[in-house]
Amino acid sequence: MKSPRDYTETMETNETLNSPLRLYYDGACHLCSREIEHYQKLNTGKLRFIDISHPGFERQQGFPSKKKLNKYFHVQLPSGEFVEGVDAFVEIWKRLPRYQWASKLAQNSLVHTAMSGGYKGFAEIRPLFPKKKRPACTNDHCPIWFKQKKAPRFSPWG
Repeated sequence: MKSPRDYTETMETNETLNSPLRLYYDGACHLCSREIEHYQKLNTGKLRFIDISHPGFERQQGFPSKKKLNKYFHVQLPSGEFVEGVDAFVEIWKRLPRYQWASKLAQNSLVHTAMSGGYKGFAEIRPLFPKKKRPACTNDHCPIWFKQKKAPRFSPWG
């Protein structure tokens, strides 16, 4: 893994930026999930979301260690390379028109250094945050987890 990535020497083609990027996130983390939900709303098909906390998730050969996947946010580039932390966010932002300005800003070495320091501090305390509770799996079957909109309240009195 390259960290920090040298964006000034990386020549990316439109094909690379249009190929799906795989995001590996902790769906049991409230804050992480909220950010991922935000990206899902903005997704134009260039992002794939993989919840590493899902009981059905299996780490493949060549992936970062389970400990590292849990500690740092990772994305897998179309080339198969994994990047983590701030570099992972920059890769996402490059693919979302609304955030391309942020990707350019984060490529500045001073900004990148400050963001990396902040992210590493966050990664250290994130395990202390409360986790989401999920229904248990039974007999190799896991329920589908999704948000349901509350049904409108019906009252016979209006």
